[in-house]
Amino acid sequence: MIYSVPRILAAAVLAVILAAGGGLLWLGSHVTPPAQTLVHKDLPPDRFALAPPAPAPLAVPTPVAAPVASVPAAPVPSATKSTPPAPASPR
Repeated sequence: MIYSVPRILAAAVLAVILAAGGGLLWLGSHVTPPAQTLVHKDLPPDRFALAPPAPAPLAVPTPVAAPVASVPAAPVPSATKSTPPAPASPR
């Protein structure tokens, strides 16, 4: 038999769960949100900080590189013909 009792019961339980979930979603979808209220309207003003804030700590100064002594640039080799290096002697 293709339809057994456990399968029918499982399908019935699943249908009840889906119907209950859909009903709860439908009930929650028509609710109007409450009016917004001020949160701190009942707190006295002396509960809040009224003193000026403390001065911020001084930032660490950025290090400056020491001046570099001017070094003459290395001479650029000229583009003249040069002799090929001597072949290595056999050992």
